Amino acid sequence: REKGNKKYAKREPLKGIRVIALKVTNGTNTPLTIGQNCSLMSPVGPVSMVDPSVVHSQLKQGVPIYLLYLLMTPVNLTVTKSTSTSIETNSTPIGLILGPALTIGNMAAAGGANQNFLKELQKYNLANKTINPGETVYGLIGIRDIGVNPIRLQIN
Repeated sequence: REKGNKKYAKREPLKGIRVIALKVTNGTNTPLTIGQNCSLMSPVGPVSMVDPSVVHSQLKQGVPIYLLYLLMTPVNLTVTKSTSTSIETNSTPIGLILGPALTIGNMAAAGGANQNFLKELQKYNLANKTINPGETVYGLIGIRDIGVNPIRLQIN
């Protein structure tokens, strides 16, 4: 939500999933692998990460909903001119262009945004990622909604 992803952020509470950005710095002398020798914890208990494909399928934008713009197809723009002797009416079928154009444009934009969302979730996935000593990594994880509890990394 903070980065302007309103479409995805508003679906998070509805689906009970949160996408969280993390910065992890390994200050130990051994490599850490999230999910194997270290885990995410909250005050409530362990936090399990959700697979990026599941997060994507739960939070992605609906593409078929934009087909409703096709209902604009029969819309006409009617201009009436009246003079002292006659009334002239011109009708232009703007819906024939406007409806399909909005439909195609919005479906393409939503489909592209969904693909980019999945690519980012996969690229920055921290599950089973090995972090070498002194290394700092940034990533995204999906978790089941645990409220506003803080998350910390615990070495097993």
